[in-house]
Amino acid sequence: MTPDERQHIKDRVAAAVLAGTTLAELAGKFENRTLMRDLQEAGLHGLLVRIRLNDALDVVPPHVARCDDQEGRIGWSYPVTASIFDFSVEAPVQGLPALPNANIGIPWHCLVPVKRRKP
Repeated sequence: MTPDERQHIKDRVAAAVLAGTTLAELAGKFENRTLMRDLQEAGLHGLLVRIRLNDALDVVPPHVARCDDQEGRIGWSYPVTASIFDFSVEAPVQGLPALPNANIGIPWHCLVPVKRRKP
């Protein structure tokens, strides 16, 4: 990923945070060889997101459907590796209340970044 591509993604994420829209524009921006470093450099790793399954509710497995309208963070942890996710269509999300120990792939268009709350 080039520095210009990373900056474009950072700009799209910032716009989605301000507008309260999904990260749908990130579909197709990453390759399957994506590393955690790529997400970190693009400002996505650790980003707080809300799951909005909406029209995808009928096509996701039941254990994922339980996560609708919950918040988690983009990322994954051991023993999961990046190789199990198809970054061209989904982002890895962890820390969801319904699945606290799971790292699951959620389609980009179902993720809405959450504005950071001030302490």
